[in-house]
Amino acid sequence: MSHSSFHKNKPIFTLLALLLGCGLFLQNLKLLLVISRRNLHGDESIQHNGIPAKTNINSELPTCRELMTFPNSPFADGAFLTRRSTQISWKLRRDGSRELTLPSTCRLHRYSAAEAKECLKSKHLLFVGDSLTRYHYLSLAYFIEYGNWPKRFGASLKTPCKFRDEHGEIACSLPGKPNVCMEGDWNIFGGWPAFMQNLGGGTDGGIFHGRMESNSNRNCGTRNNGVDNVDVENMQYISPLPIERKGVTSLMPKGICRGTCQWINRTKLSFTFESG
Repeated sequence: MSHSSFHKNKPIFTLLALLLGCGLFLQNLKLLLVISRRNLHGDESIQHNGIPAKTNINSELPTCRELMTFPNSPFADGAFLTRRSTQISWKLRRDGSRELTLPSTCRLHRYSAAEAKECLKSKHLLFVGDSLTRYHYLSLAYFIEYGNWPKRFGASLKTPCKFRDEHGEIACSLPGKPNVCMEGDWNIFGGWPAFMQNLGGGTDGGIFHGRMESNSNRNCGTRNNGVDNVDVENMQYISPLPIERKGVTSLMPKGICRGTCQWINRTKLSFTFESG
């Protein structure tokens, strides 16, 4: 475009720039109004301080991904997700369990198993912490292995399970299938040793079909020179190996790897116990 043509069309370019700027401003204004309205009306779930309220989450809020990718969004870096000043709430589910929400900011995305596997492929995640961290680790490993989360409640041995999830399904561990996140489920199978041995493969591959290594030593409160002995727990999980065959992806059964193993696109999870 020549210099003279630019000057001739300058009013048009100026108008387009103004319209574009107004559009972005209105989009951000709408976003801020939704968040402000949410702050004004308060939380509609169970507050993190335990005060009960309504249980439905306002669908007007954008997803957190939308919030971060919005043009000129002040939330683009995602730092708000872990900032202590960000308000959190625990939404009461149908079965009595609770779900973490950000009631004044955005709706958290609930990943499907396929999305989680795609996001975590070729990545190594290390979990370091106490028993709560252990169950975060085991929950994610179970989700990747089976495509669904572990049951939210332990086995109900004396009475039928009274908990039903949002899909109407039983939310307790099933008889004969102890929960990887419920130590108490393993008492009738031999307690902690049986739990750790099964995670690590047992005699038939265990819960994770031979894809988890579990090295553990629990001293059950014994003391050495007046000092409690420290429990040792180190676990490592490798996700199933995808195999491309005629355009269809399948998974290796029970962790068997024939020929040269291809580690690309697999997910590796590790856990180390740290009580301090």
